[in-house]
Amino acid sequence: MTSAVKAEEYFYATTLDKEGDESVWTPVQWEPAQRLAIRQLMLGHTAKADEYNVIEVEAPSVNGSVKIPIAVLKIGEQRVVQSNLEFPEGPVTFKLVEGSGPVIITGLQAPPDTSADEAYAMDEMAGEEELVDEEELLDEEDYIEEEQEPENPPKRQKLSNNK
Repeated sequence: MTSAVKAEEYFYATTLDKEGDESVWTPVQWEPAQRLAIRQLMLGHTAKADEYNVIEVEAPSVNGSVKIPIAVLKIGEQRVVQSNLEFPEGPVTFKLVEGSGPVIITGLQAPPDTSADEAYAMDEMAGEEELVDEEELLDEEDYIEEEQEPENPPKRQKLSNNK
């Protein structure tokens, strides 16, 4: 009799720290199968200022394997990329094709039927709610200012010194 391991969500992170460095994600052989969701790619604090860091991914696709750059990072231009990339199967290879990094890649390893997508959507919605609250607050402040300023200010009376 075999025992089944309960598949759960796990934090995923890897660091690429020199040109040509690569990291391979291979799904754990659990039931259900695992997927990888990449949420952020960022330069580490020791990255060189005048250097582009290009991160490429190689992943399975319908027509075999695909290689494509997923981020170009440079201090002073773009230090972080928020991502919503998902890889339903592996292996997935991340490679620093230009630059010396360090580039930190973070995400989530989870079964396809978990609430990871819902959690990500809820995070986005929370950000939108904060914006709405700020907009409502601005509207209220405008309304208060309008209330304080009379629409028709009283006219000044003419003073005459002529008797």
